[in-house]
Amino acid sequence: MTTLALAPSTVRINGRLFPFTSYADVSKAFRKARDASGAVSQNGILHGRPVAPPCEILDGSGECIAWVSYNGRIWRGPLHNNNYDLVYDAGRNA
Repeated sequence: MTTLALAPSTVRINGRLFPFTSYADVSKAFRKARDASGAVSQNGILHGRPVAPPCEILDGSGECIAWVSYNGRIWRGPLHNNNYDLVYDAGRNA
């Protein structure tokens, strides 16, 4: 697990912007939005509609520096860039 070199400032969940407070808060807010969406995961495969909302952590210039996967884990880099550098693990840190 690593920490981000860039300073997070904003979170975008399903297109809506929120101030960044902590990785734990972002993960928790995402999981709440995911649960409200009705999306279901079985063995890592998403089922149901609508699917979980996209969630990105942005820096001060609006660039995506991290994204949140279905399970609430936070990963370094742009959304779904196949970079699996874990920043925050909701299972271990929650």
